[in-house]
Amino acid sequence: MSEHKKDSTMPNGIVTSDAAYRPHGSLRWIWFLVAGFVVVAIAAAGAFLAYRHYSSKSPAAPASTSHTATTGAQTIQEQMTAAVTAAQQELASAKTASDKANAYKDLGVAYFNNQQYDQSIAAYNSAITADSSIKPQVLDTLAYVYVSAGQRDKAIATYQELISLLQQSSNDGHTARVYQGTDTNSAAIQTYQHDIQVLQQGGTL
Repeated sequence: MSEHKKDSTMPNGIVTSDAAYRPHGSLRWIWFLVAGFVVVAIAAAGAFLAYRHYSSKSPAAPASTSHTATTGAQTIQEQMTAAVTAAQQELASAKTASDKANAYKDLGVAYFNNQQYDQSIAAYNSAITADSSIKPQVLDTLAYVYVSAGQRDKAIATYQELISLLQQSSNDGHTARVYQGTDTNSAAIQTYQHDIQVLQQGGTL
């Protein structure tokens, strides 16, 4: 028997030939495969957990933005409400007709900004009642409030009344203003006539 073919037997009877080592070699590759599978499984599990962790946090940004927008809207609403309260307090403490008229105008502005158009209209009309000298100035604003409230006919009527007042004022002191170059009523009348035409044609100011 040749030395190559001869099996090596250790004193305890264990065979150490090449054929005897083959099963152990196969098991070693199986363990390598199992170990590789475990590593891949662990990596996949880690990636999945990381994805769940970050994806679960991603909706937080829109929620924060929504909260900020809501807070900002509340702040604006609070400011407009505070403006109405301040104007009401101003009116309560007004002593003279001029003070009352100015307080009503401030109240009209506060109501307008709060989109309370009916209250704004009432406040501006009260300003005119308190001090008729400011009527031309108030009618200009009042007409715009009517437009914003969707009351187109009343806006046109208010502009027409304002034009009449300006024309009367121009006729009362026409010569003096023309020579002094201070007759601004003519330009204002043209502006209001244009506004009336726009409203009659269904346009907006």
